[in-house]
Amino acid sequence: MSEQPSERTEIIWGSQNVIDALSKFFSNAKAEIDACLDYTRPLVWTRTIDKFSADIKAKGIRLRVLTEITPENISSCKRLSVLVDELRHLDGIKGSFYISEEEYLAPAIFHEGNVASQMIYTNVRELVEHQQLFDTLWNKSIPSEEKIKVIEDGIQPNVTEIIRDFHQMQKLGVKLTTSAREEILVLLSTAKAFYRQDKLEDLQTHLE
Repeated sequence: MSEQPSERTEIIWGSQNVIDALSKFFSNAKAEIDACLDYTRPLVWTRTIDKFSADIKAKGIRLRVLTEITPENISSCKRLSVLVDELRHLDGIKGSFYISEEEYLAPAIFHEGNVASQMIYTNVRELVEHQQLFDTLWNKSIPSEEKIKVIEDGIQPNVTEIIRDFHQMQKLGVKLTTSAREEILVLLSTAKAFYRQDKLEDLQTHLE
């Protein structure tokens, strides 16, 4: 019967030690690896995954990667999409982290274009489970193919969004009135909503 590794959290120093830690992280994974990468990371990750892709596929590990696809990193993202099981896009990702069933890694400092020189590592169960927020981000993302097509074709996709914050709705209302050229159609759910909207000075000013 194999002995369970002791739980620990530590900072790994030095680029080579970080590379070694990533190698061990991939080796220790049993079924899945999730990676959330900022827009600077896809290029570095294509090189990293290339080294371990054969072992990952041999072990049947599912690899999901979430990043922000931009005109600057689109070629790296295309390459990355071939190396992983699924690549998705989400706007505004800040920072990176990597999760397996039992381990969590995250660069401790900003590291544009290079391997990080400091990495936070933990296998403490409560912390690893807490970092499963990846699924929340994943569910808000879109397939990489869609975002790449938008960038290459220059066509913005249709977006439908439910806004629940009242102050955000007010700001959006003002923005719509200032951008309108000829006509605005408004559908309000109740008479109370109409009177509340009618009292908004900013909106009235822009409509006059």
